[in-house]
Amino acid sequence: QNNLGNALHDSGAHDQAVKHYRRAIEINPNYAESYNNLGIALSNQGNSKEAIKYYKHALKIKHTYIEVLNNLGNAQKDLGKFNASIDSFKKALMIKPNFAEAHNNLGLTFHAQHDLEKAIKCFKNAIKYNEAYSEAYNNLGNAQQDYGNLNQALQNYKRAIKINPNYAEAYNNMGVVQNDKGTIGDAVENYKRAIKIDPKHTEAYRHLANL
Repeated sequence: QNNLGNALHDSGAHDQAVKHYRRAIEINPNYAESYNNLGIALSNQGNSKEAIKYYKHALKIKHTYIEVLNNLGNAQKDLGKFNASIDSFKKALMIKPNFAEAHNNLGLTFHAQHDLEKAIKCFKNAIKYNEAYSEAYNNLGNAQQDYGNLNQALQNYKRAIKINPNYAEAYNNMGVVQNDKGTIGDAVENYKRAIKIDPKHTEAYRHLANL
C-alpha cells in the first residue's frame, strides 16, 4: 500500500495516494515512512495542518527521522508558525549538520520573518554543503536583493541558471534586479526567457506589462 501510494503520489494523484497511505498505516501502524508520506501528500493538497499531525506521529516512532523534521518545518512555515518551524529545522541540523535542504528551508523561514542576515547565512550554508543547489542560489539572490545588494543578487541568479538553465523563476528574479538597476533591455530579455520556459509565469507577464 505504501509503495502504491508512492507511485500515485509521483503521478500527481494525491487524493488516491492519501487513501493508500492511510491503508498502509492501518496495516502497519508502526511504519514511520507511511506517516511521513501521508504528511507529504496532505501538504501537497494544501492541508498542512493535518500533515503536521502525521509528521509528529512519524517522529514518535523514529525520533531522528531528519526528512520528517524537514517536512514538519515546511508545513509549520506554510501555516505561519515560524518559531516552531525554526525549531524543527534546527533539530534536523543537530542530527545532520550538513543537511543542505534544511539549511535552505531555515533560510526561507528567516526570510519570511524579514531576518535577512540570518536568511543569507542559511542559504550560504546550504550552498556550502551542496554546490549544485540552484534553489539555494536563487533564494540567496532574493535575500540579497531585499537587503539591497543588487550586484550580489544578480550573480547568484546567474549561478542558479548556470546549474539549471530552465529555471524560469531565476530569470524572472534576474529581470527584477536589472530593472531596478536601470538595464531595462536586459530585464525584458530575462522576463521573456522566464515566459518561454514557463508560459504560465504570471509575475514575468506582470513585470513586462509594467515596464
